[in-house]
Amino acid sequence: MSDPTAEDFLVNQQIKDFAFDLHDATRRSHLAEDIKRLYTVEFKELSEKYCDKQPWPVAEAIASQCIGNDGAPDAYFLCVYRELMFRHMFAKLKTTPRIGSRAWANYARSSTSCSRATTRRRS
Repeated sequence: MSDPTAEDFLVNQQIKDFAFDLHDATRRSHLAEDIKRLYTVEFKELSEKYCDKQPWPVAEAIASQCIGNDGAPDAYFLCVYRELMFRHMFAKLKTTPRIGSRAWANYARSSTSCSRATTRRRS
């Protein structure tokens, strides 16, 4: 499987809505019930309906649904979204070592970003 790019996806409106709602729940409202429902129910349903035999859209394809307070796509949330995308790929699709490497790089990047964000909030 080659690495998908943003141009490979015509993103379904329900997928865009999910990305927007997950971003809103995790970065603005912080309601645990909403986050849990989005991850455990909606992500699973959308995966089965639209991404059963294909990957979720790459982060760049849904970035416009995840705008941060600075008016730019929320880079930290996009790392989280990529993690969901990679988890889906590993669970449902045939992957390559290159995809595994990209997943690891994303994980390392999100761990570093999370540490910096937590440190800034405590200051």
